Amino acid sequence: MPSSASSTALLSPSRPSYSGPRTRPIAPLLDEPPPPRIKDELPVPARTTTSPLPTKKPEPTQQEDTPETTLGPGVSFKGELSFQRLLRIDGNFEGELLSEGKLIVGPTGIVKSNIRMREAVIDGRIEGNLHVKERLELRGNACIYGDIIAQTLATDEGVTIVGHVQITPKVCEPQAVSHSSEDDL
Repeated sequence: MPSSASSTALLSPSRPSYSGPRTRPIAPLLDEPPPPRIKDELPVPARTTTSPLPTKKPEPTQQEDTPETTLGPGVSFKGELSFQRLLRIDGNFEGELLSEGKLIVGPTGIVKSNIRMREAVIDGRIEGNLHVKERLELRGNACIYGDIIAQTLATDEGVTIVGHVQITPKVCEPQAVSHSSEDDL
């Protein structure tokens, strides 16, 4: 194997093998000053680790969580329907609805019935009279074609009511006034 001077020079440990531009070491040297700051550079604020304030959402009641019965979209039912707790209608219902529970009519729900309930939330269409013992809530684009009797009524903007509305507030009994001996003086 012939030996050449150039191959020996390249492999020699005394000569550097790289002759490109000199680069800075990764770790800064202790005797070097820090690089000058650029005038327009702003200091980066420290990151905070506090979490945002929790927003308290109203806890859904057991009644709102799980309806006893749901008439889904595309379902039609004719007849008399009674239930104890909660009924949700997103389809079509025609007949009688009587309950001491709560009725929810979703945005796609259509009910052709006189309704007597303890509580109702309507977001769909009702063709018939509503008699609600406690709270009636009309949401979104609800359409009511009939008379309403309720103790409390809450409506969103955009609700349509074609009929009479009668609010019958809870009757408050006057409390007896107690007389003390100071009042007699």
